[in-house]
Amino acid sequence: MIQFILYFVLLIFPSNQIDESKTLIIFFSRAGENYNVGKVDKGNTEMIVDYITKVTKIKSFKINPETEYPINYTQTVQIARNEKNTNSRPKIKDPLTSIDNYDTILLGYPIWHSDLPNIVMTQLELLDFEGKTIYPFNTHEGSGTGNSINDIKNIASKAVVKDGFALRGQNARKEEYRSEIEKWLKEDLELQINPNIPESPVNTTQPDVSTTQPTVSTTQPGNTTLPGNTTRNNNTEDNEIIRIPQRNNSKALNISMYLLILIFILFL
Repeated sequence: MIQFILYFVLLIFPSNQIDESKTLIIFFSRAGENYNVGKVDKGNTEMIVDYITKVTKIKSFKINPETEYPINYTQTVQIARNEKNTNSRPKIKDPLTSIDNYDTILLGYPIWHSDLPNIVMTQLELLDFEGKTIYPFNTHEGSGTGNSINDIKNIASKAVVKDGFALRGQNARKEEYRSEIEKWLKEDLELQINPNIPESPVNTTQPDVSTTQPTVSTTQPGNTTLPGNTTRNNNTEDNEIIRIPQRNNSKALNISMYLLILIFILFL
């Protein structure tokens, strides 16, 4: 009888935890000269992705530009500004064409001129997000999430877009800030973190999408975290985590209901 009641409770109050096998990270990241970081072989956003794939079983897909961005930071700033001003859609090498087998998307990117990079818009516009949930995360050097969340909502209008997680690009490389990434994964996505899981590299093939899904290049560089303008944004956000608050009130309600029902069962 008790087992039946508990099973009934779980049906009524299901966990909000996402299914890792139905979750995919889609991200753009650029290596080379990075703001406040210097010249690096792997971009700031990709550093976050590497850690997520290390402590979970979530797979990843990297957005690779058909024409690589320059290693030089200033040149990339100029190109990104032109893309924004002209609202262009840079071409992608082997873009992702289907997310049918996934329910949840973790979308990672740097903030470029206070916005979502245009190349990420290129990828989003190729996909059908109906019924999907998107968890954005980004690196920056003073802009927080910028206007990126609105950009995502406008493009993926059929998806549920959650509040964003933002981390300064320079801190994405520091071990002491991994706890902030874990906090986001645990609290917002309700994931179980396992630091002993072997690190999964960026996929060279896209599993569980389709048999004709294009491959992902492993030689593509990562990201440059561009500030909201070409000069440093000197504000109180220096070396701080920018967390956009997100609280699921149903989570607290579910826990309370579980406790009340268990107390009721004990007194039967």
